[in-house]
Amino acid sequence: AFEVNPIRKGVLEGVSYGEFNTYFESVKALVNEAAAYEDALSMSAKKLKDFEEALYRTSTDPQAILTLITEAKATLTALDKQIEGSPSKSIVGERNPASWEDHLGVALRGISTTYGPTPLHKQSLSIATSMLGKMKADIQALSDHIIPTIETALKKAGAPYIEGQGLK
Repeated sequence: AFEVNPIRKGVLEGVSYGEFNTYFESVKALVNEAAAYEDALSMSAKKLKDFEEALYRTSTDPQAILTLITEAKATLTALDKQIEGSPSKSIVGERNPASWEDHLGVALRGISTTYGPTPLHKQSLSIATSMLGKMKADIQALSDHIIPTIETALKKAGAPYIEGQGLK
């Protein structure tokens, strides 16, 4: 065992190693949790695209199922906007309100400084955590309820096999 000591003392006194490690673990936990939710969104988007294609390969009237798909896509778009900001505003160079990704980015910078996380980094982590918390229920509902409902409706309508359906 050995102890590492700084070579020189900085002008500003940084946070303690314990505080830094606690902050680092909080950021890491949020990033891991966010990755799972973003993965669920990504898979939902792919399934919705596949559902739309499968719908047009059925001989049923597509209107009812298409309405479900359209509503699910609107939910997905709203969630993407909360995570990344408005793509339309970004194209023309207009500022977006700070998105979840913006706050997470600031929080992540708190682990790459020699000073340690500042109050701004900690506040950004708190805001990012809160924003993800508000999105979780919508992402869960989309992934666990809305997508399976559409998939069941497509099966009943005689849609062809859709990737990821399983063997049932």
